[in-house]
Amino acid sequence: MYNIKKQTTMKQEKVKILDANKEILTTDEAAVFLGIAKGTLYQLTHRKEIPYFKLGGKLNRFSKSELIEWLKGSRIENKGKF
Repeated sequence: MYNIKKQTTMKQEKVKILDANKEILTTDEAAVFLGIAKGTLYQLTHRKEIPYFKLGGKLNRFSKSELIEWLKGSRIENKGKF
């Protein structure tokens, strides 16, 4: 139980140190930036539904500006009134 809490705290610390000016994100950083689980991000990359590139042929990296554009493209327009 303690180990799980410690891992969660470490991930929360990563969120705090995520540099707002950083353009290239790791998988952990991209998941935090998008507000989704890391596993969900892996599924999106596996299905090639999200823009990413491979660093050294293995490590997934994400461009923050491309992620923002991808999010904008995923937007569903509201046709009714609020």
